[in-house]
Amino acid sequence: MRINLAKLIIANLLIAAILFMLAELAARAFWTTRTCLRDGCDYSTLVNLKISNERTRKYGFSRYDKNLGHAPKEGFDGVVDIPEWRNARVTINEQGFRSNDKHESINSDNKTLAVGDSFTFGDQVSNNETWASCLERKTATKFDNGGVFAYGAAQAVKRGVELTERSAAEPYSRIILSILVGVDFARDRLSYNSGFPRPAVVKKNGEVGWDAVPDPKTLGTRYNPKQPNAVALFLFQRSLLANRLLDKLNFDAFGDLLTTEHPAAASRDEIAYWTLDKFAEINVPEKVIVLQYYSDLSSKSVLEERQFLLKALSKYPFRHIDTFELFSGKDPLIYWNGHHTPAGNALVCNAISEKIK
Repeated sequence: MRINLAKLIIANLLIAAILFMLAELAARAFWTTRTCLRDGCDYSTLVNLKISNERTRKYGFSRYDKNLGHAPKEGFDGVVDIPEWRNARVTINEQGFRSNDKHESINSDNKTLAVGDSFTFGDQVSNNETWASCLERKTATKFDNGGVFAYGAAQAVKRGVELTERSAAEPYSRIILSILVGVDFARDRLSYNSGFPRPAVVKKNGEVGWDAVPDPKTLGTRYNPKQPNAVALFLFQRSLLANRLLDKLNFDAFGDLLTTEHPAAASRDEIAYWTLDKFAEINVPEKVIVLQYYSDLSSKSVLEERQFLLKALSKYPFRHIDTFELFSGKDPLIYWNGHHTPAGNALVCNAISEKIK
């Protein structure tokens, strides 16, 4: 009886293993097909057992910043060779801006500063595929890409203030703030976001303002990670299915994704109005806000926040560009890969170009 039970267990385990391998192969084939439909076939997941050596944060293009929490690491230049990034080249110049790659006949006297989160920085695309790079080509004027991955909207404005003050001798003519609807203001409530310490927007004694950046060496941050989960890490690096599932569950396989909300965090509405007020105070003649979105445009929380922001923006003098209708009905396979693909960034670029020309 025990022998038969053991055989049954082994047989079921073998069947489960075979089914998992078939599902893994199907997932890799599907992923490869998606890349072919989007912008050129990438066969890396079909020819390599190990799909990921490290996450993007391990590539070293960020550094600790005592005022902002983290910032792009000046002088970084490298290729990110994991599936989601598809060998994208990331270059940070000596001023801390994402490179647009070299363009001819650029007018540096009429400069624009772009600030925002990863949708501005250009996660998952190469230097010349960001919307800032596209705008520099289309307008033949200088665009400084000051976007930073994992930033909130208020945090981006804080960086915008620092960068405009730093360039006072050669002032900007325009500043563009990109806001990821449904995400960025929630980030501004956090003390730690995905392992990065950050300045939360808090309300104390009835006043909304910045809290200090907390200790970067707190256990679980990118600067002091916990012991990685060996099994989860093994699966994350070798299984596309497990990789996606662990990401969806926000499972911290590497031990460095600490995320905590500040106990005195201001509300979403308070943070939004306070951020817009601070943006209005920046000493730059022309101000533009761009609303961007993840591919789930039907999310109830996103739709609610969009309406709230459109109403709030009507009270301010600066122009805004809402990309919601632009992307409505668009094929997610073509225009998103988590973040915008090169095609998605081109749409954003064209929309901004039409507004500012």
